Amino acid sequence: RDPRDVAASIRRAGWKPSIGDAAAFWKERVSAAQSGGHSIGRERYHEVRYESLVQNPAETLQRLAPRIDIQFESEMTSTHQSGTDAMPEAHQGLEHFSLLERPVDPSRAHAWKRELSRSEIADVERVAAPLMKDLGYAVTGKTVPLWVQGARWAKEAGGALVRRTRRRIRSVVP
Repeated sequence: RDPRDVAASIRRAGWKPSIGDAAAFWKERVSAAQSGGHSIGRERYHEVRYESLVQNPAETLQRLAPRIDIQFESEMTSTHQSGTDAMPEAHQGLEHFSLLERPVDPSRAHAWKRELSRSEIADVERVAAPLMKDLGYAVTGKTVPLWVQGARWAKEAGGALVRRTRRRIRSVVP
């Protein structure tokens, strides 16, 4: 799945503190999957793009089924009708898993174009661009605007100044 979409989803779920951390998480996971996949061989490892799966589920599954030695059945495209059957009880009713009860939504592919700012796109691509290119995802080449870079620097510098000041006060005040 496009790392920009993954990063936006991870941010919504609150799993990582920043969009850059979410991109690093995507990169680590995809790299690990590819490494494991290469070790078991091409006949047993198949990469499927999320975007293909949600935009053309029947076509994508028809191509995949023979490669994994199963017969394609049209019911495979209706996973929302049974998606919650195997869900652990602790996850039932949680908002993050509510999509399992709905049909696949093709608009979720490329949602990053609507949801992420220029700076957030740049942050993801800074971390993930080489792997994105290897996987055939287009890189926009967006950069973080100078004013945002300045604001980030000021925040970091201000935080460092506050920490130094606190340390000095603690060392002087008994």
